[in-house]
Amino acid sequence: MQPIVFTEKLCKGKIAYQRIAKLQNLIKANPNENVHLRVTAEGRIGRTFLFLLRCLPDTAETWGKKLRVTVPRGTYEKLEKSGITAKGIVRMENQRPVIAYASEIVKKIPVQFSPRLHEDIVSRIGEILNNAAEHAAAETVMIGKYGKPHKIYCFTCFDSGVGIPNKVRDFVQRAEGSSRHMTDIDALKWALNTGNSTASSMSGPRGLGLTTLKEFARLNKGKIRICTGRVLYLYEWGKAKEDHIERFETLSSPFLGTLFEMDYVADDRFYHYEGENESGSNHKGE
Repeated sequence: MQPIVFTEKLCKGKIAYQRIAKLQNLIKANPNENVHLRVTAEGRIGRTFLFLLRCLPDTAETWGKKLRVTVPRGTYEKLEKSGITAKGIVRMENQRPVIAYASEIVKKIPVQFSPRLHEDIVSRIGEILNNAAEHAAAETVMIGKYGKPHKIYCFTCFDSGVGIPNKVRDFVQRAEGSSRHMTDIDALKWALNTGNSTASSMSGPRGLGLTTLKEFARLNKGKIRICTGRVLYLYEWGKAKEDHIERFETLSSPFLGTLFEMDYVADDRFYHYEGENESGSNHKGE
């Protein structure tokens, strides 16, 4: 059995997302059930892509593949050091409530939230996980958390589902009874709009509900990234470093599934709603 030899670097930025998407497609299209992936590139490798490499064997199961991945010793050591190993990644199980996973994630975010905001952040993270587990029709959902330099931490969720663009297009076309064209960027923008959802019945906020998470990211100087289909969404500091901006970039290869990432900075600030004190109550007269 000839291995798939992957020589390209996986550091950061759009090109690295395109390379991991290309790798996914190579594995899925391989005619063999048993597939060996040999990653040869050494040197710097982004933690996002260490996480996705770690997810590949589980993801390949959904394509009917038994995948074995070998990496250089230096890359394996980076996996160990970053915590992106079997202990640092959780595979969601259907028997456990989504809100339990969301609560554990938010509990580990190293910042202080007021009780009301803490509850809302849990709800929004739960919505991200629920979209991955149910609406994406995913067989595999992987959750990870790892540290970066400068007191930055990342929560990440990957699902092996049909991808947001495909799900949205199918839903919109059936709902409208038409076949209007939606690009992957159009479809993701639709999904990000509060009030939109592909769920037939749903209580609480609809859509991906990113408004609260984006506001926290802006105040915390964090970042949000979503990769799905041929689109990469980024919510991060602009070039002038004045405030956050949204960007939608087109990928050359379709990313299989959906990746959600949120970077947050460990600081000593207290995050709360306007007029709310640390107990979660409103101040007098407010």
